[in-house]
Amino acid sequence: MPVLSLCYLLMVTAGFAMSQVEHTVLLAMRPVSEAFLAAGPEAAARFEMVRELLGGLRNGIHFPDKLVGGLSVFLLFLLLKRARLLPAPLALAGMVAAACQMSTILRELFGYDIIYALLAPLALVYPATGIWLLIKGFAAKESALPMR
Repeated sequence: MPVLSLCYLLMVTAGFAMSQVEHTVLLAMRPVSEAFLAAGPEAAARFEMVRELLGGLRNGIHFPDKLVGGLSVFLLFLLLKRARLLPAPLALAGMVAAACQMSTILRELFGYDIIYALLAPLALVYPATGIWLLIKGFAAKESALPMR
């Protein structure tokens, strides 16, 4: 399980780094939008190329970022299942939900439309997992040392 934990940590770190790159592109979009608004309608043609470029950059990092995020969610539910912190059906539902999310993101990367209904299973599994952990908590392991 240490290798699986390390893989999860690496995926989360990669996802965080990709999110920061996406955020940087989003920050670049604001001054371009403000300059476009200040220039007036006659300057629309000049800004079209920049808008397309920044939009392509944003989408080019957004969808791979969401794919890495889906993989990290899959690994999280796999870890929770292997550690027996969640019941197997709930952990498997989380892994299937993550696979659904990744499959619809892959569709976008290959030029097809996203099927937003495939994102819904994660929206159901997250609260179910949270409620389960709030009610049941993590299983306390017996200590090898005697209590005093």
